[in-house]
Amino acid sequence: MKLRVIIVSSLLSMLGGFYSCKNSGPKDKPNLEVLEYSKALTSADSCWTKMIASDDNKFHNMMRLTEELLLIDGCDSLAVQLAKIEIEKAQSLRYSRERIGEKGAIERHDSLTDQTLASLRKEVARNPNAISFQIVNQLVSEINQADDSVLFYRKDYDHQIDKLNLLLKSKKREIAQGIPSVDSIESFPVFRLNP
Repeated sequence: MKLRVIIVSSLLSMLGGFYSCKNSGPKDKPNLEVLEYSKALTSADSCWTKMIASDDNKFHNMMRLTEELLLIDGCDSLAVQLAKIEIEKAQSLRYSRERIGEKGAIERHDSLTDQTLASLRKEVARNPNAISFQIVNQLVSEINQADDSVLFYRKDYDHQIDKLNLLLKSKKREIAQGIPSVDSIESFPVFRLNP
């Protein structure tokens, strides 16, 4: 008898749970602007992460190239040592998401990076022994590929930021209902000079 009472009460509580779950549901419809904003923010974050990873890879391979060049006969060791210093300086000048809007932040980093890349390419081309090493040619190719992909990711990042800025401009009040911190954001900076 006791077993029947336990079974019946278990069945009743399961049925009650089933009906309460069935009748419960979202009472408020989701804020579509918040979802759209979150999606664009996630996409921008992804672009930023890929861009930084590609930039890191470029600098890593630039440093590896300097180490390889120093091992090759006929190397201008002074020029290569200077390139190593410039690589470290360019890395220290790298912009952050908050600083890309600062006047000259991107230009300083890019200018020094381009200058350093040019000096490394010049050293590779100047020394006939360097060109004969497969690792040197591979590193130059990987550096060029990473440099190109950084530009691609910047463009994609700007595209996602444009979406965010447009949402902030047109639907800030609706987004702020779901994400109160949005109220303090005016707009996000982009890489290109003319947004």
